[in-house]
This record gives sequence, structure tokens and C-alpha cells, in this order.
Amino acid sequence: MIICVVGKNKSGKSKVAEWIQEYTKFPLVEVSTLVKKFANSNVRKDLQLEKNKHQDDPDWLFREIRKEIHTDNCIVSGIRELSILEKLQQAFKEVVVIAAIVDDEVREERGSIIAEKVEEFIEDEKRDQELFDLDVLIAKAEATIDTSAEAEDTKAGIVILLRDFFKIG
Repeated sequence: MIICVVGKNKSGKSKVAEWIQEYTKFPLVEVSTLVKKFANSNVRKDLQLEKNKHQDDPDWLFREIRKEIHTDNCIVSGIRELSILEKLQQAFKEVVVIAAIVDDEVREERGSIIAEKVEEFIEDEKRDQELFDLDVLIAKAEATIDTSAEAEDTKAGIVILLRDFFKIG
């Protein structure tokens, strides 16, 4: 089973993926880590630059993700493009999508703490909306995890979701 964790900027995707990994022991592939291999520092800006560089090869990022998946059981966090999700669904027998969601106010607060400026977070948000149709990607999710709750409550929700809904563990 390939578990894809999707969500908007600062929605808690990486944390949800880490907690899923903790429970399932599946290997974790972080898309942002792969992009950083090709890029400099700002993943969002660099992803756009890499996309521009690879215009004649739209599957380059999918291939990089695919190279990192060495088993039929894996977590892929941070997919931003519907086409990559669709290719994973074609390549693997079982792919499930979990969306990390959070109130916009909480995301803005998280983003401004990391970006140190609300304006920088808002700029990243606009760029994401221009580059990716994240709402469509999130709508493909079989389940959602609200990351606004306390960490222990969110982790408990993930365990219940994996155990009862996806029959893992």
C-alpha cells in the first residue's frame, strides 16, 4: 500500500506522514527532500524552476519519487501535482490518499512563525495556488486528518484511521 499524504502549505503533511510511519513502519519519501536534491533552498520557488527546466520531460519528478519507493508499502508526503498521484495509482496496486487539513488561520500562524513574516507566507500561498490545484488533489483523498488538534489527539486519530478504516496494524 502506498499512502500519499497531501495538503496545503503548513497543513501538517510532514508531521502526519511521520506519525503514519511511526505506526506502520513503512518507509517515508518526502517530495520536498527530493526537490532539494535538485534545488537550492526555497522548495516552492525551486520546484517552479525545476518544472521550467524539465518542460520537455513532465514525468521527471514522478521518476524521482518512483526511484525512492523500494517496496509496495511506502508513505509519500508532499505530492503537489495531481498527475503524479495519478501515475502512482497506475504504478501500484493500492494507493490511498490522506489529506492533512487545518484551519486557514492556524496555517497562517504556522507559516508566519516559519517564514517570520505573514507576507512571505501569503506569497507562498499565492504561488502554490498558481502552480498547483491543491483543492482538486485534496478532494481525491479517501480520508482527512485535521491537524488543528493537540498532537496526541491527532496521533490517536491517525491510529484509528489506519487501523479501522484502512485495516493497517
